[in-house]
Amino acid sequence: MKKMKLFAALLLGTALVASGCGNTKSKETPTQPDASTKAESPAQAEKPAPADEPEEEAADTETEAPEELSGELTYWSMWNDTEPQGEAWQEIINEFMDKYPNVKVNVQWCGRDNKKILKPALEGGEVIDIFEYPLEIDLNEYILDLSPYVDTAYDTTGGKTFRETLLPSLLTTPQDMTGRSDIIPAIGYKPWISVFMYNGTVFEEAGAKIPG
Repeated sequence: MKKMKLFAALLLGTALVASGCGNTKSKETPTQPDASTKAESPAQAEKPAPADEPEEEAADTETEAPEELSGELTYWSMWNDTEPQGEAWQEIINEFMDKYPNVKVNVQWCGRDNKKILKPALEGGEVIDIFEYPLEIDLNEYILDLSPYVDTAYDTTGGKTFRETLLPSLLTTPQDMTGRSDIIPAIGYKPWISVFMYNGTVFEEAGAKIPG
């Protein structure tokens, strides 16, 4: 459970996400994370505001501090640490660990070799909490349903659920490509589009009709 909360904080406490995750061969059903990612201290829970205090002052005493997270996460990246995308991820991870100083994120910069070594590593029992992978590789045995995390609001999502801040295709494309429409198997974070460029003048001069 502690690792689930760590994952939720890293995945959704930042503005970016990795494309998939799972505890190796774990069959545990994920539990809905705390929607506020905050918890009352025992002192706050046992010491109610005095009855004669104004209502506004009483509300101030109920402000909850962020939950103190601790532990380690392992993230296998499809980037190299010297690439711009890898440098961006390293910056995100550093900021995350600054926010949660008792959490350590261990990064394996695999580059494009990730698509070759990831599945054998998982099959061999390697524990990888977060990983990026080409969706054409069948890793359904190892992925975690991300629905509880996607349908939760966080302090970085402006009161909306994380799902509401995403392009729908970042959720539906992984479902289509993995054949797992029953769960959220992965979250895309790098949308792209292919286009054809053409010179319209050349088509006109050649008397050719522009397709489409």
